[in-house]
Amino acid sequence: MADKYPEGKLTESDEGELEFKIGVFEERVIMDWGKPVKWIGLRPAEARAIAASLIKNAEAAEQQLKKLKS
Repeated sequence: MADKYPEGKLTESDEGELEFKIGVFEERVIMDWGKPVKWIGLRPAEARAIAASLIKNAEAAEQQLKKLKS
């Protein structure tokens, strides 16, 4: 991360940029923050991108469940 606060510091408790992963593990959608996180602030497009990723991974987890049941 070149700039910890690419859009400025939002509040005093803002710890800067956060990298995280969304994926599927054992039929569950996992959000891996890599460290303890109190809050996140998202622009509307960022929130939509996370929502889309959650839906995509939920569908993948559902497929895993279906395979286990068949």
